[in-house]
Amino acid sequence: MLDYGLIGCGCHAQWAVIPALQSAGCCRLKAVADISETNLAKVNPPGVTPYRDYAAMLAREKLEAVFIATPVEVHAAAALAA
Repeated sequence: MLDYGLIGCGCHAQWAVIPALQSAGCCRLKAVADISETNLAKVNPPGVTPYRDYAAMLAREKLEAVFIATPVEVHAAAALAA
């Protein structure tokens, strides 16, 4: 099972990314990061740690992969950090 983190928890992540990775059966969501408290509140499965800062998530979590679902203008910075 691949432990992954998610950066960006908006509509695309909620409606497409999380369901697709859950249905794959080989991934386990361990942590999510988003600057929006509202988005974080909508993505709160048990055992998943929320972060307001993706850098903190990357520093603290032991992740094997990171899915980045941020707006285009901040995608590169998150990808380089991951």
